[in-house]
Amino acid sequence: MSKPPVSGSPNSSPAVRDFAGDLVLASRMITAARDYSDMALGVMYTVAQPMSAVALSLYDAAPPRQRTLAALVTSDTVASPDATPRADLLPDPVQLDALRHGLPVVWNVQEVGETTRRELESLQTTWVASFALRSGDDVLGTLDVLNAQPYTFSTEEIDAYITICDLIGVAVRSRFLLGQTQAALDETRLLYQVNRAILGAQDTLDVLRALRQHLAPEAIIIGHLTVGYGAGDQINRVTIDTISLPHEEQVIEIPVGEMIGAENLARLNVIWNANLSAVSMIENFETSPTGDPLADFSRQSGVNSYIAIAVREGGLIREGISIGFAEPRSFSPQERRLYEALADPIGIVLQTHRLLRESRQAAHGLSKQVRVLQIINDLAISISATRDEKLLLDQSSQVIVAATGVDHCGIALVNPSETVSQVVSEYPAHGTIGVQIPLTDNPVFGILQNTRLPLVVDNIQMDERLPAASRHLLERMGVKALAFLPLIVSGKLVGSIGLDIYAADRPPTPDMMDIAQTIASQVALGLQNIRLLADAQRRAEQFQRITAFSQSVQATLELPTVFDNMLAESARMLPQDQMSISLYDPVAGALRVVAERNSSARAVESSSGDLIPISGHIAKVWSDWELLHIPDLHRLRERTNPNSSLRSWILAPIVARGRILGLVSVGSAQPYVYSETDVALFRQMVTQLAVAIENVEAYTQSQRLVQSEALLNAISAQLQNQLDIEQMLEIAVGELGRAIGARRARIRLGADFSAEQKS
Repeated sequence: MSKPPVSGSPNSSPAVRDFAGDLVLASRMITAARDYSDMALGVMYTVAQPMSAVALSLYDAAPPRQRTLAALVTSDTVASPDATPRADLLPDPVQLDALRHGLPVVWNVQEVGETTRRELESLQTTWVASFALRSGDDVLGTLDVLNAQPYTFSTEEIDAYITICDLIGVAVRSRFLLGQTQAALDETRLLYQVNRAILGAQDTLDVLRALRQHLAPEAIIIGHLTVGYGAGDQINRVTIDTISLPHEEQVIEIPVGEMIGAENLARLNVIWNANLSAVSMIENFETSPTGDPLADFSRQSGVNSYIAIAVREGGLIREGISIGFAEPRSFSPQERRLYEALADPIGIVLQTHRLLRESRQAAHGLSKQVRVLQIINDLAISISATRDEKLLLDQSSQVIVAATGVDHCGIALVNPSETVSQVVSEYPAHGTIGVQIPLTDNPVFGILQNTRLPLVVDNIQMDERLPAASRHLLERMGVKALAFLPLIVSGKLVGSIGLDIYAADRPPTPDMMDIAQTIASQVALGLQNIRLLADAQRRAEQFQRITAFSQSVQATLELPTVFDNMLAESARMLPQDQMSISLYDPVAGALRVVAERNSSARAVESSSGDLIPISGHIAKVWSDWELLHIPDLHRLRERTNPNSSLRSWILAPIVARGRILGLVSVGSAQPYVYSETDVALFRQMVTQLAVAIENVEAYTQSQRLVQSEALLNAISAQLQNQLDIEQMLEIAVGELGRAIGARRARIRLGADFSAEQKS
């Protein structure tokens, strides 16, 4: 690694003036660029005119790190580079640290790989200088300038390249964020389509068709199996009853248990019921042996990679779906998320179908079961179309009363801090909506949290698990027995469903609990879908806000405008009651508020804002350069400001080019209002703010240099036209005094020349 030498003499005034114009033109071309080639053209035709070529290279975000050539432009051609990732021309740790701090890295043609060397030689290039494309402290890639001979940069050129690289880095990050937004929307849309198809399935074949159509069209076999148990909950039967082939579907009965033998059935019992995950994925049987006899059985059918979805009841696998592929394959994180999100709805639908099949086989109570299942199916259809949580819970409480025959149903949701559970829906109406139940030291909540299983109370007067306050409230309502069912969304207990019975001789029955559990699972699934969709829409809007902020700060070089845009866009992105931007004031040795927002009012005070001492949490963020997120300030051992109304708080450092410029604070009066995604996106917006501040400073510095050079040239021109020493002194002192705004100036000469003072 080496740093290009800086020329010893400054550029002439015209060159500096033209150079500043080139910098502005390059910024405009990069902002309006359609692709990376347009960005490279903007550099080639402006600040890189002395060079043979300009290239843009992008680095992989995660190991193994590789480089992809995104654009290559010469003075007269625009090449179409090969998009194949490469391991050459990658900086080592020392070089990467230099790039991260804005230092260029020079490459000699002898230091690169053979493929890149041939490409450079074809361009008659032997010398490459790389500048980092940065976003915060991340190096996203490099801007590579190529030349036939080594080139010496001036200080102004290096600063210009760094400024342009930061603009390109912001553009690269914006394109990445837009891609993430589209990917998140596509994933949510696909999950919604598959969920809707599965929930609308009339039989098992419909479920298999939905999986093949939306997720696994290349699978060579998709099968459904059922598992039977004997004494001691030991597996004694495994049967494949339905399969989907690429061009055929069959309802069959293959007794796999008899084919693999009793010993392998015993092994299945240990392997399956020891693994509590709902989805298992094997990418390659050759490199990942499972020891699973059923997996070995699948290999005999030509399967080399597969996905298994387990449907459990009472902790034991009762049914399952296997998806087999002929060739080994890698499963992306998106595929894993989709299958894991679909495991619950598939289990619910298959369980519903099984209940429906069993009800058709049983003569006793047939009409009642059919009615219940119809209610459950109607609820499932309604859930798939409902986008409002309150409406979903109101419909569900009515359905539970109709399907189970209980006297009253109440649904309560847990607040984010898990301190209170509040009743949000009930049927029939008994005036309990809005009632809050403390969860601290609440035995019922602890049981639901730890077991994730229903809790049945046959006699509320005798059961000590109920808190005294809850028992008194239930007794006043006339409740004799009840049951609680947990609502689990994305693996987290978010609420509970309460079933109340007013007759002392009618405790909750197993059939009643089975029906209620099935409905509770559907309610949880509906809540998950509504929240996933709302979260995806919110994330998409937040990404749009970040992109809008990035575009707005690229279009201005005025700090007050940048600060005002930051306040406006962040208010649209995050719920907040207060926000402030503070920059370090070296004279005061403290942070000075340069912009703030309270409620809906915004104010930008670049130089007269309040001073904030660097202490407490601020000192920690200032010293560590790490973002601080406090979900609830009231839960801290020592309150930062007892008079503050803020509960949720994010404090982020403004870091750029290896130095900290200031802090951004945002807060809300509501606790636990910011998710991990909110924090990550706010961190990205603060990073873009840091880049914008650096760009403004770089532009301001370049303008000062231009003005200084112009002043020196003007004074020099006047002095060259004078032959009298006194006139020369008058011109020098007058021009310099006007330039710096001095009210008085003097020149003192030595005794050998004059004893007079010129003023």
